[in-house]
Amino acid sequence: MPAAGPWVHLTRRKPLRSLEDTALGATSRNRTRDVLAAPDALGLAHHDVAVRTYHRQARTGGQLLFFPGRMSCSFLPTINRRCLPDSADFTDLSWYLHTLLPPLLTVGLQSYEACDLCY
Repeated sequence: MPAAGPWVHLTRRKPLRSLEDTALGATSRNRTRDVLAAPDALGLAHHDVAVRTYHRQARTGGQLLFFPGRMSCSFLPTINRRCLPDSADFTDLSWYLHTLLPPLLTVGLQSYEACDLCY
């Protein structure tokens, strides 16, 4: 991944508590590693951890839910969900996968879960 990508990670300053989200800057490979390592440094290595992420150019984003070990995740498009061109009822999962997976693969992601529900 380039030094600065289009994704911005929004995460909480304290683990899994309801505090203000903080923009951490444009994503780089090292920054993605830092974001994923931060919860583990707080003793949360055996817990699921959610990271909110936002794509500036596409104006969309959502929550990445990382499972213990941080090698698998699920994604929920919760910020300005990008729909299929011909159907506002379905999410454009291929766009999200094409955009999200490459930087996550560089930091050790081995599996993901993708599912859509008609809204």
